[in-house]
Amino acid sequence: TDYCYLYGEQMLINDFTIPFTLMDDLLSVAEEAGLRVIWLTGGANSLYNAVAREDYNDFLSAASTYFMDNKTLMAYDLLNEPGYLFGPFGDCYQYDNWMNNKEVVCDIVSQWYSTIKSNSPGCLVTIGLISSGETMQWDPALMSVDFLSFHPYPGKLPSEPCNSPSLTD
Repeated sequence: TDYCYLYGEQMLINDFTIPFTLMDDLLSVAEEAGLRVIWLTGGANSLYNAVAREDYNDFLSAASTYFMDNKTLMAYDLLNEPGYLFGPFGDCYQYDNWMNNKEVVCDIVSQWYSTIKSNSPGCLVTIGLISSGETMQWDPALMSVDFLSFHPYPGKLPSEPCNSPSLTD
């Protein structure tokens, strides 16, 4: 049997009871406050191999089915700032040459997008990018997403990689 650990609790890989219960609690608090939530589902580790990508797709399927009627959940954020992991700024952490292939990136994102939309057609899907420079690999015109969010950081120009000197250096 395959297990993972979430907040120190052992759970079966495909048993999402704990994370879904935690998310239910968070969504209830957000709803009481009149807020909508973009859930960063954490897919970065799911890009390295086909098994991990399929496991993440299974998680997205279970999540989008479980939360299909929850109007407080506005969007699923599939990946947060993938440029820090896979280029063009990938030398900051890890870099996989296959991630330079837009067709591969688009196919993976499209599969995840389709999974969510098949269960929760009214929920949005996004990816958060570091800057406009990241669009070379993570092209919003080609990816299946409903919107992008850009995360500009103080002291950096919009197209600078994370390992470049800041404006204040």
